[in-house]
Amino acid sequence: QSTWGKNQLNREMADNQVAMHLWARAEAFAKNKEFISAIHCLEAICQSSSPFLPLVVAKTRFRLAELLLQHTHNTTEAQTHLERTVLLLKTIKAEWVFKLRVHTLLAECQILTNQPAHAIRSLQSAIAIAKEQGHSDWLNHLRLAIARAYYLQNSFREAYESCDDVISRSNDDATSQIVAGITKSLIALRSPEPSIALQMLNDMKPFLAKTAQNNTQFHVVHACLTVIAMAITANFKHAAAVSESIKSTLDNSSVYLEGNVPNPEALHCFPSLKTVSGEDLVYFPPILIRMMAQFAVGE
Repeated sequence: QSTWGKNQLNREMADNQVAMHLWARAEAFAKNKEFISAIHCLEAICQSSSPFLPLVVAKTRFRLAELLLQHTHNTTEAQTHLERTVLLLKTIKAEWVFKLRVHTLLAECQILTNQPAHAIRSLQSAIAIAKEQGHSDWLNHLRLAIARAYYLQNSFREAYESCDDVISRSNDDATSQIVAGITKSLIALRSPEPSIALQMLNDMKPFLAKTAQNNTQFHVVHACLTVIAMAITANFKHAAAVSESIKSTLDNSSVYLEGNVPNPEALHCFPSLKTVSGEDLVYFPPILIRMMAQFAVGE
């Protein structure tokens, strides 16, 4: 190897040791909840003129986007870092899981900045990668995420198809079928045809029967959505009857701890479920119970 080549290699190794040092400092700051300092450390890598390895830069931009989204209001800046990461990933080899995480976080930014069409394209790229790997859990998550993006641009048929795809491909996974059914029901309740929600909730009963008897979480959410669907379609008498069954279930259940905080062991739903309705699904039964009281007045 030439002297020039050895010197170049030494410079690259030294540069990347600097990057690793900045990464370590950033993670230490983040652990101590000094998030702005952590962001500054990672920004130093991105803004440096040193020739850091492309994968180091890609992972740095991704981590920066995570911190910006979680601890600041700089959604646009986070999106810019992720878009540059996607461009870098087209020129280098990287783990497929990392690529999926980049595309899904970029889609989240695009949804937050009211760009559902762009989010759909990002998620379609992620789905293509997950299909190549044959990873069913990622595919389920991504199909529910894209259903949410379709819903946000009022493409209800495509949103339903994505949910139905999860249900049809998850014959041995009742949890995935229930989560997809809940997602479809939530979307339908906000569509011009809320009766679709009632049909979906009825179709979910066999999936609920497959879950453990002590898994009250899904049963309560299903019943709450049923009450809302019945109320929206003016079936107040049946809504009130289901409300009573929910109250009885909660009175005899240990799923909810003090202050209506769900048992963490029950919180294993897909992340894409969280913001379809603007509320975290696993936290909203107390909210729905208040709504049910209002519905019952109209009986």
